[in-house]
Formats: sequence, C-alpha cells, structure tokens
Amino acid sequence: MKALFSFFLFAFIGVHTAFSQQQSDYPNLQEIIVVYKTHFDIGYTKLASEVVHGYQTTTIDKALNVVEKSKDLPPEQQFVWTIPGWPMKKILENWNGQTQERRDKILNAFKTGRFVVHALPFTMQTELMEPEGLVRSLGYASKLARDARQPIPIAAKMTDVPSHSWILPTLLKNAGVNFLHLGCNAGSSYAVVPTLFWWQGPDGSRLLTMYSTSYGSELFPPGDWKHKTWLVMNMRSDNSGPPSPEEVKKVIDDIHAKLPNVKVTIGRLDDFSNAILKEKLDIPVVKSDMPDSWIHGPMCDPVGVKLSRETLPDLAIAEDLHTLLNIWNVPQKSITTPLADAYENSMLYYEHTWGGALYWVTKYLTPKDHLGYVDNWKYDSSWETDLKNGRFNRLQASWEEHTNYARNANAIATSLAKDQLKTLVDNVNIAGQKTVIFNPLPWPRKGIPALGYKAFAKTTPLPLKGGTPVIQQGKNIIENKYFTVKLDAQKGSIASIINKKTNYELVDNKAAHGFAQILYQQISVNEVRKYDSAYIRGTKEWAFAELGKPNMPSAAELPYKELHNNNCDIKLSLIDKDAVATLSYQPNGDNLRFPATTKIVLHGDEPYMDIEVTIDKPATPKPEDVWICFPFKISDPQFRVGRNGSVIDPVKDINIGGVNRYMYAADNGVGVFGPSGAGAAVCGLDGPLVSLGIPGDWKFDNTYAPKKPAVYYNLFNNHWSTNYRLWNGGKWTYRFRVWAFEKYDDASLIVPAFEARYPLQVVKSDSKAGKLPVEKKGISLSRKGVIVTAFGENPDGNGTILRVWEQAGKSGNCVVTLPVESKYTTAMPVNLRGEKMGDAIKIVNHALSFDLNKYQPKSFVLL
Repeated sequence: MKALFSFFLFAFIGVHTAFSQQQSDYPNLQEIIVVYKTHFDIGYTKLASEVVHGYQTTTIDKALNVVEKSKDLPPEQQFVWTIPGWPMKKILENWNGQTQERRDKILNAFKTGRFVVHALPFTMQTELMEPEGLVRSLGYASKLARDARQPIPIAAKMTDVPSHSWILPTLLKNAGVNFLHLGCNAGSSYAVVPTLFWWQGPDGSRLLTMYSTSYGSELFPPGDWKHKTWLVMNMRSDNSGPPSPEEVKKVIDDIHAKLPNVKVTIGRLDDFSNAILKEKLDIPVVKSDMPDSWIHGPMCDPVGVKLSRETLPDLAIAEDLHTLLNIWNVPQKSITTPLADAYENSMLYYEHTWGGALYWVTKYLTPKDHLGYVDNWKYDSSWETDLKNGRFNRLQASWEEHTNYARNANAIATSLAKDQLKTLVDNVNIAGQKTVIFNPLPWPRKGIPALGYKAFAKTTPLPLKGGTPVIQQGKNIIENKYFTVKLDAQKGSIASIINKKTNYELVDNKAAHGFAQILYQQISVNEVRKYDSAYIRGTKEWAFAELGKPNMPSAAELPYKELHNNNCDIKLSLIDKDAVATLSYQPNGDNLRFPATTKIVLHGDEPYMDIEVTIDKPATPKPEDVWICFPFKISDPQFRVGRNGSVIDPVKDINIGGVNRYMYAADNGVGVFGPSGAGAAVCGLDGPLVSLGIPGDWKFDNTYAPKKPAVYYNLFNNHWSTNYRLWNGGKWTYRFRVWAFEKYDDASLIVPAFEARYPLQVVKSDSKAGKLPVEKKGISLSRKGVIVTAFGENPDGNGTILRVWEQAGKSGNCVVTLPVESKYTTAMPVNLRGEKMGDAIKIVNHALSFDLNKYQPKSFVLL
C-alpha cells in the first residue's frame, strides 16, 4: 500500500511539475482566441464561376451545419466562421437557385455573430492597385455590417501573397482598421519581420500587424510571447470549406490539455484586436515597403494590365464630371450602380489568383520530387499538339475568365467617361462644331482650369500644340525646344538625347542595351534553378511544380539568349506639329524573332517625349521575358519609385529580409538623378513592372542595390508555372513618357506622371448651343501633387464624398476650392469607410482648409 501511495505521489509531482513548466512558458497568457477561416481563391482550384457557386451552395451549407451543431455549447465555444467581404456578398445575393430559407439562415447567422466578415474583400496583389480602388474594396464588408446592424470590422486578413505594398497601413488605419494578419504560403520566401509589430506606412500611420510564415498561426505562441492574448489563426486550405465540429472540438481540447487555465474563445479577428490593444505593447516598429515577390506574374497578361491601368483614370473622370455637371445645373441620372460595378471588376482583376492551377484544372502535371516531374509536360512540338487537341482549353478558359474582369471594368469606365464628356460638350453655349477640353487634374494645364473645362469654336485654335519641331532626315535627328534626339538604326534605339536647357546628354550609349531598345530574354534551366534555390523554401514538391519550370530541358538544348531589334528601318515625319521617328523591325539573322515597331514623338512645346512600342509576339511555353530598356547617363545614381500612394527610395525604404529588390510595380514612374539632383524620369502608362540597374526577372535578393542608372520596364514574362498564363502571344502596344528635371523632388516625378496618366480630354461636337459658358472652373487644390480620388455620391451614406490624397511627399496646409455654383456649407471629416472623425469644417467662400500630411488621404462628406 505504501509503495502504491508513493507511485501516485511521484506521478502527481511529475504532472504538477510538467503543468507548472507549461504555464511558465507563457507567464502572462490569459486567453487564446481561435479564428476559423478558409483561404479564398477565386479560381485556382476550379474556374472562378465554379468557386463562387461552391461558396454559395455546399460551402456555406456546411458552415451552417457547424453553426447549428455548436449552438448548445458554451458561448465561447460556439462556432464562428470568418469570411472575406466579397464572397459573403456573393453568398447573400439572390443568385439563380438561391432559396429564401438558406438566405434567412445565413443572415441570421451573420446577425448573431456566427458568420463574420473581416475588413478586406479577399487577398489582393495590393502593389498593383490604385489608391481609390483599394478604398472601394473595403466597402463590401462595411456595407454588410451596416445592413446587418453589426459593428464595422476593425481587423483584416490576407493570406498566400508573401508581401504587400506599404500603402496597406496607410489605407487601413485611415479606414478605422486597427489590426492586420498576413500569412505567407508555405513555399515562398517570407518577409522577415517580427511576429507582432507596428507597420508604419509612408504617411506615418501605424497598424498593428501579425505576420505568419504559413497561412495561419500556430496553436501556441512562440516562446518569447509576453502578451496576455494569443491569436490562433486557424486556416483551412484553398476553397476547402469550414472545419468539421470534431476538428473544432479537437483544437479546444489540445489547447486545454497543455494550458488548462488559459481561456479558449472561438471568435473574431476583432476580438483579438480589441484584447491585445488594451495592453501596453512594447513591440518593434517596421517602417518598410514590402514589394510583392509575386509581382512578375501580372505581366503575363499585357492586355488586362493595360486595360486596368486605363480604368481608374476613366472612372475618376466620369465621377468628377458627373458631380460637376449636377453642380453646374445640368441634371444627371445617378451612375452609382455602374460605377460600383466597374470598381468591383477592377478589384477582381487584382485578386491574387489569375487562373486555374495547371495540375488541379487540367490534371496535367504531377510533381515527383523537387527537381523531377512526371514526363508529360514538354516545351517542344508536343505542347503545340496538345494545344491544338484542346488539352488546355479549360486552363485557358480560366485565364480568359480573369482577363474579362479587366475588360468589363474598362468597358464600363470608358462608356461612363464618354457619356459625361459628351454631355459636357453638348451643353456648352456654342452652336455648331465645337471642341471642349476637360482637365481631370486639380491644377491648371495649358490654360484649362483645374478639374474644369474650356470650349473652343471651330475657328479658334486649340492651346494644345505650339511651335514646330525639326527633323533632319539625313542625320536621323528630331528636335524641339527642349530636346535633340538622334536615332540609331543598327541598334534599334535612341543614340542620344540632349537636354537643350542644360546641354546634358541623357543617354548612356555605352550601356549593354540601347535606349528604348527591346530586349528579349530566352531563359535557360540555369536561371530557373538559381531562382528556385534563392526563393523557394525547402524542397517542397508542390512549390517547385508551381514556382519553377517543370521538366526544363538542359541549358545546352535551350540556352540563355539575349535578342534585340537590331537593324531597323527609320522613318522621320512631321505629323500635326509632332516630330515622329519610327523604328520598324522585321526578324533578321540572329536578332529578335518577332516584328516590333518603336515610335518616338517630340511635341512642339512640351518638355517630354513620348515613346510607343508595339510587339507581335508568338506564344510559347518556354520561359521568356521582354523588356524595353532606358539606360540613362547619370553618375552615382539615386532612384525614386512612384508607388501607389507614395514615393520610395528603393535602397532605404525596402529594408527587411525576405522581399525582392529586383522587381516591383511603379504606379507613377521612376526618377533617376545624380549628386546635383539633376536627372530624368520615365513612366510606363500601360504596364507598371520595373527593374532598376539590370533586368530583374529570375533574380531574388533583398540586399540588391542598383548601381547602373538604367530602368527596365517588363513588357511580358511567363515566369509562373501555374495560375498565371504559362504562355501568351499577341500584338501589344505600350506607351512611355520620358522627361528631365534640374533638381529632384517628389513633385518632379509625380506631377508629370499624373499628367501623363490623366491627359487632357478633348471632345468635339456639332450640337446646338447649350447653357454652359465656354469656360468653367471645377475643383482646385492649393498645391500640385495632391489629387482628388473621389468626388461623387457617397458610397457609405448621404451627401457628396470628397477625397484627396497627397502623393508628392509634402506636409502642410491644403486648401480645396469648390465650384462657385456649389451650395455646400459644411465638410464633415470621415475616414475611408465613411465614419465621422471630428468636427465639421465650415466651407467659406466655396473653400475648405485643413492640414494634410505627406502621402495622407483625407475624406469629407460635403453637405
């Protein structure tokens, strides 16, 4: 008996010691909040239409079943399922086949907190998105919450994409969001940041951010966790639906088995945000951009990217002009619905899945190991046979399904803008043929008022072009008052650009690639495997199947090559007061294997040149890149990149591990300058993907700093082995604008870039005379570099929304002057989701004044 007692005593002491040790691992931990969510891909596992239908039916029905089975459990154990805003909107829609019974159950679960949304619509490639498009993407979750009389979510989640533009902390904090969880997929290189940190945006906003190196977070905190609350971000894999009741119970049991005195709550991201923000958080501040290491992917689709780049400027024109016409007493019907549809399609184009997975959608590829693949994927004529026989029809349909979002958004935006411009010109008080020029930016240009217009009768010369450039046929030279440009037929490039104001040469004619020359790279297995080794974590079979090129032939069979448009024909001409040099290339010798045309345009009195490139490229599954090269002649170069919502120094502002410094999106161009501050800039109108110093696809490094003063815009790549287009061919045109400056500041980059992307709108009509005068001012701002991103019907309630966004890196007072016909008396400050922030500002003499920090958005409801 004594021996038995001793056994139980020692057993008790052992258990107590183990328990004490477990508790002491996290001495401050009081509660673990478990958040259940499934990773949402619109596409990838199936066609996008099939994924959405699955969420509307089997997925939500399973979730309702889990809710029902947990209803008698203690409140903290009842199932809560977190859903992104956009799929929840689709689930609740009255789609064909929806039943009222199901919809009522879903609504009840939402209203009672069993289904919840987080602030974002789904995972996006945020680096590609315009600021206002990001703002509108927050409206799905906030509208659902308002309609259900639930609190607007204050936490957000994105999964899979490894890293994001640092517009995110600016966006979310200025929208009233307090917490963001980011989870990287398990195969990609991840951002090297603390588990919990303040992510400081370019405007100074600090957003509490948790980063996980997998989709979700572990069941228990890391050993150095000092906080009272831990978040278990319980993520199920792509479109796999909710967990079973048994899985939910097992998580609770597993936590209690190790930490019996810690409270376990099944809840929301908001619950974790509220709990941890009550603590005094001594955590690091990360002040860094985090370029998306997937960013090469979108340029597999030049058509969609070009359309998407045109869409947001057209939507701004349509909304601004619609509001102004109403103010000018030209009544307009509401455009709220088509405007919202266009923003929705634009947002869907930037969702992170751009098509089906090769092996899930076609069952074509099965990985064997990290460098060997089942021998059914080829780069030779067998691929062409499979293509002709329709083996890839479903895969290609998934790609087209995605590009259609860009097509739909652009079609709506173009139609809305044309309708508003036609209404404007038809209502101007000039009879017969007339031309109206509308300025979509809030500062005057060419004598056209800020966000206003000026009309001209048939016989009145337009103020668009002055002076006449010169062409020198025998010397292949074109020039205007600002530049002398010499062409090189043999190299298919610009040999020289003399800035006539400073007499500086802008072109490095000793560089490996010519200025405005096309560079084609044929990629070998050596480059592919080097990238794989630098980027992919471990030896995961699926990661090598999706991120590396399977079954690549040897470098001897498919060697690395660089090809150019050498030996071009040159034609110089004067066209409507423009000097146009055309370099025409047809395949010859060992040079570029497809036709290409480059046009260089000098305007009579404009301090910039426009370059237009057209390529006619065949499709191939062999890995390839196409670039246009801009090697500048600038010593000791520094770079500035116009990102979405800020300007960055890529050497200083990308300062964490695990992200890529070789490629990123330049929303508003790149500036290059030397020690004196003098330099030049280039802005791609139709594609944002750039590399600095050298062509940067198939390279991955977070320590790279460009030394050569060259900018490379990517025109096409098929880097990905799944999801994005694996091959693509077509005739594509890309536009670029190049200009010089004497002393760099952010405005010298941003203002010309916006003027290129938001050109003056010229509209002609021969209608009867209307009632509008020949000239009217719209909205003007007190300084350039601040843009109006919204001026229209408030999507979050009553009144007119006015949103401005500082882009040129300057803080200080900003004055907005409204049209003299406007009847607004007050401006109510609101956040980016329409919630009131502070006291109303009086509008005095049609103007309102406020402080605006660098890169900060400010929103007002005008009443």
